[in-house]
Amino acid sequence: MPECSAKDDSWLALRGAFYHLWQVTHQFKKGLASNDKVELFHWHLRSFFWEMVAVRDSLKRAARTDRRIEEALHNLDDQQWFQEVSAYRNFAHESFHVVEAAVSARTGRAVVFQLQCAIQSQTYMADGLALLRDYWKKMERFLKALFP
Repeated sequence: MPECSAKDDSWLALRGAFYHLWQVTHQFKKGLASNDKVELFHWHLRSFFWEMVAVRDSLKRAARTDRRIEEALHNLDDQQWFQEVSAYRNFAHESFHVVEAAVSARTGRAVVFQLQCAIQSQTYMADGLALLRDYWKKMERFLKALFP
């Protein structure tokens, strides 16, 4: 297997996050009307956050020898949005996410869900899909700025 750089690994993690974001969106659009579907949604949701943090973690080994990457990671860790991503990833392995789905009686599809997240001893509820897309786009911009 060819050796991958920290840059390669970080882009791979971001691609993984995109895959799970796509799956979360797809599962949501299909509807969360059964336990099996909710479980699949949970798995992809949790994986999205793990891959997002893996972008940073993949760069840590390069930060030891590259001052520019080290500074970029410090800046990333100071960003509120990344603190939320990290807190959610850490919360995810303590308990399953709370997914609340309002299922349309007419179509059987989930029409809304809320994402519960423990951050700084508070619970935040947010429009999950828009929030996830925003997190992903910010991480993509971070990598593009780091590796133009």
